Amino acid sequence: MPKVCLFFMGKSCPSLNNPFFRVRSKELTLYRLLGIRWWKDKLPVMPGGELDRKKLSKNITPEYLIQMITATCSTEVIHLVSGICGFLSIGFVLLLPTPLPYIPLFSVIASANLLFQLPFIAAQRYNRARFWRLRAALMKMGKTV
Repeated sequence: MPKVCLFFMGKSCPSLNNPFFRVRSKELTLYRLLGIRWWKDKLPVMPGGELDRKKLSKNITPEYLIQMITATCSTEVIHLVSGICGFLSIGFVLLLPTPLPYIPLFSVIASANLLFQLPFIAAQRYNRARFWRLRAALMKMGKTV
């Protein structure tokens, strides 16, 4: 699924100015209430991906943080599209001779798929806000970490 999403997104990165990727303060409050800080690192990460903890640079610059912010946007889109695509299965059920008995089952499966994607989406949005704050602090100091 990630390769399919990236194919349709193309080589261009998502626009960081897009309001969809802006993290709202109420979201951050919700993430704090959910304790995302404590469980986000336990979520599986695609090995070798841009956000793989083993590949993170030790030299953090504002430019590097922009790369990380862009990666969180791409990853968020991938998880959102994966969650929404689960509902396409209901369309395929309609091709069956007697689809009605299967629609509730496929609806539950598609809904569960979307629910399973939500923690990954929340982690990307939470991290993106942190990267923006860190970048602003670095720019203010004119240094790297």
